[in-house]
Amino acid sequence: MKNIINMEDKSRTIAKQTTSAEGWMLKNGMVGQTFFTEKNDKSMTAFAKYYKRKVKTERIIAVTGDKLKPTAYSLTKVTLI
Repeated sequence: MKNIINMEDKSRTIAKQTTSAEGWMLKNGMVGQTFFTEKNDKSMTAFAKYYKRKVKTERIIAVTGDKLKPTAYSLTKVTLI
């Protein structure tokens, strides 16, 4: 019987593995650390609520390329509080 209970406990922990870099950072990051992501700030706030963390988000527009063909990217700066 004990083996069956242990197998169930292991399956619960496997199901909650993080699959994204953002989720890993929210789970293992220290207070005050900052990271950037391409996900919008609303989804990062939802991720933070799932992992029971407080975050501060800032929207950033990054421009790369040259003068003839500039490319803009929308980034989110996430700071763990």
